[in-house]
Parts: sequence; structure tokens; C-alpha cells
Amino acid sequence: MSNPDSWSLITRLTRDYVNILTHFNGCQVIFAQETRWQSRDALQQHHTDFALFLDLHTATAEHYRLKCSLIHVPTEQTAWAQSFTLNAHFGDSQSQLQAIFRRIAHDTLGYEQGVAHHVWARYLVDSGKPIAAHCQVMLALRQQLWERSPAAFQRSVKICEQRLAHVPNDVQAMIVYADYCRMDYLFQYRQIETLEERIAYITETLLQLAPGNAYSHLYYALSCLLSAEYDACLAALQQAQAINPLDTHLETIAELIHDGLTQEKSIAPI
Repeated sequence: MSNPDSWSLITRLTRDYVNILTHFNGCQVIFAQETRWQSRDALQQHHTDFALFLDLHTATAEHYRLKCSLIHVPTEQTAWAQSFTLNAHFGDSQSQLQAIFRRIAHDTLGYEQGVAHHVWARYLVDSGKPIAAHCQVMLALRQQLWERSPAAFQRSVKICEQRLAHVPNDVQAMIVYADYCRMDYLFQYRQIETLEERIAYITETLLQLAPGNAYSHLYYALSCLLSAEYDACLAALQQAQAINPLDTHLETIAELIHDGLTQEKSIAPI
């Protein structure tokens, strides 16, 4: 942009969003300082799967145009793109920024609708190459979302359990397993034995290993609900939502747990 005063605004825009992305589960985020994009250099230097561009342009005297593009680095193809109109004084409107950040995060990193996990998994499958051990849990998660059947769920749970047997402190696998516990309880698949004990152990360990991860607190809330620790459940829900208020999947699960909490408290003996 031609106005030097705008660079502080652009810096804050990207910095704030990058900081938000670091709270999402299943990805590592690196802030790239480079002014020119060299995909091969980025891939070699950071082992990057995706690059997210935030390009800000002057549209009118009163508005900016924010163009967002998610590039799949190995293929250099655009996985997702969207444009947003910003008021020229959007720096004073945090709610406007939050709504935009929420939309970008939902479309790119969202648990079910986000394109990043889908493109990443499809690329691994189509490559025909052996899948690295640390990638198998996340690939199996996406495959069971594609199929959505008890059989796919059973296969995914087994892969996750095998990973945790070999690497007990794999935080990502533990979070995925906690979500499998949630689905097993919700859909009554009955694939996970001693479910309440397992989710209690997993979530207590997660709080020790990853206290800054919103999902550690979210699934701890579920564990508290199952063990009738209602005050602890509510506190954990609030902590999870405070860590990452833009994760729509987290918000949906939090609402379900909160509904369950309300029902349980309403029928609790007096």
C-alpha cells in the first residue's frame, strides 16, 4: 500500500490472525517474514504443507479489500480463496475482524469443513507412497470422516490406539482419541472399552502435556460431565472457549456438553 502509515495496520492484521491460528488443533503455524513467495524454498526450509496469503488492497476511500488464498505447497495449487470487504476504520472494530478470522479458520482449518486437512489427506493417499507413522492417525481421522460408518470408526480407533501404544505422549493422537471417546459415547458404537476411565486418563494427561491446547480442556469437560463433576465441567468449558473462540467445531462440541450439563444438573437429586 502506498500509505506508510498503513503498514502497522497490515502487520497487526497478519500478526493477530497468525496468533489465533496457533491455537487450532492439528497444525503448526509459522509466520513467514519473506516479502517474495518461493514455494520450494519454503518447503525445504519449513517443511510447509500450506501457505496462507493475506493481501490487503485499497478498494475505495472508505474500504479495503482483503484477499485470502490458501496454497497447497507441494502442488502449488490454490486450495481455497476468498475476499472480504473491510471498513477503512476496521482497526476499531474487533468484532468485524473476529467474524472474518472465524470464516477463514472455518473454511481452511475447520475439523469437518476445512479444506486443508482434506487436501493434505487426499494428497497422501493419491501419492501411493508409504505413510509416515506420525501421519497415520490424522489420515485415518479424515478417512473415517469421508466414510462415516461404524467400520471406518473402528479402523480409525485401532490405528490411534496402536500409535499411543508406541508413543504414549503423542499429544495429537491423544486429542484424536479423546474425540473418538466422544463419538463412541454419542453414537453408541461401543468400540472403546472402559470409556469413562480411558477418557479420564487421556484428558488428565493432556492437561499436563498440553495445558495451552483448547481441546485438552474441552475433553476434560466431557470427562467431568461423565463423572458428574459439574462445576469442574463448566470451568473447563469456559477455559476451552477462552483459548480458541474461533474454532466452530470446538464451539459445537462445547454446546453439546453444556446441554448435557444442563440436563444432568436439572435431574440431579436434591
